[in-house]
Amino acid sequence: MKTLLRSKLLWIVVVLAVALIVVRAMLPIWARDYVNRKLSEIEGYTGHVADVDIHLWRGAYSVNGVEIKKTGGRVPVPFFSAPTIDMSVEWKALFYGALVGEIHFQRPKVNFVNAASKANSQAPLDEPWAEKVQDLFPLKINRLTVNEGEVHYRDYSKTPDVDVVMDRLDTWGRI
Repeated sequence: MKTLLRSKLLWIVVVLAVALIVVRAMLPIWARDYVNRKLSEIEGYTGHVADVDIHLWRGAYSVNGVEIKKTGGRVPVPFFSAPTIDMSVEWKALFYGALVGEIHFQRPKVNFVNAASKANSQAPLDEPWAEKVQDLFPLKINRLTVNEGEVHYRDYSKTPDVDVVMDRLDTWGRI
């Protein structure tokens, strides 16, 4: 009887371990699809994420290859792009009872485009943008870091084309 019970218990543990491994392996794919779905819901813009890395041990996930482009019109540059965005729980604040997070942007680029027609212009987004970010990171953002960022103002309706750049932006802030 004891060996039968031990055998069943062993099989239950093995099945649970395999199930956890499969869920852990599929989690980044599910997260990437969720992020891409939320980015595609931004009106007038389309977004894409190449990869999502889940870091369970530090309560974080990294979004790689982010690009948000304006749909319609002929804007040759994306509104926003970043090779990596890292979102995590701020553990120090958690120990004091606050559930807040940190976001780190690596080499982000923001492009503001002015053009003769509104369809070819690219300006800051309104409230739906903030709602979609909140869907992707539901914690209150306590710390925001930007490493090697760039902000471009471009005007393709002028001759020669205008491209005013602020680059090498390194900043952080508490929100």
